[in-house]
Amino acid sequence: MNPSEFSENVVDEKSKNEIILATRASRLAAKILDLFFFLSIIVIGLMLASFFGEMNFRDLYFWLIELQTNDRVSVNIINNSPEGFQILLIVLSFFSVIIIQSRLLIRDGQTIGKKIIGIKIINAFNLGKVKLINIIFIRWIFFEILSFLPFGTIIVLADVVFIFRKDRRCLHDMLSGTVVSQKIENIS
Repeated sequence: MNPSEFSENVVDEKSKNEIILATRASRLAAKILDLFFFLSIIVIGLMLASFFGEMNFRDLYFWLIELQTNDRVSVNIINNSPEGFQILLIVLSFFSVIIIQSRLLIRDGQTIGKKIIGIKIINAFNLGKVKLINIIFIRWIFFEILSFLPFGTIIVLADVVFIFRKDRRCLHDMLSGTVVSQKIENIS
């Protein structure tokens, strides 16, 4: 299958499947939902970090023991804590999002937002599953890292503008050999 042939619908002659491309609006909605999910988990991490921020590791150990043995937690054990534990909680919340989204991308070709909206990422050449290196490293992590670089903002903006092409493939889709589909229907 030649990805440059994509427009509204594409029929794969080999599998007799019709691919309906995801709309721009559905891709945007999925991205917003993913951002909401990411921010929600980070906020939970920040809340936990602020709660445990006043507690040191020794006190945390005793607090956990008391939590297991008593119905209520003593306020007396809360005192000065190293900031390292707060940072650890924030980093853990950040990586939990990455692990959850990566697992879904590898298994289903979908993030949480894409799953809710009903779209998925497929290989543009064989309309099947996308390889790990393409879906995680090229399509996702590479462009996230680029966004933090000074010149990366220009590339990220160019990436977004590519959605207005006839085949609705962004720059990250073209580099990773992917397309986002709304439906795959068997027409045989």
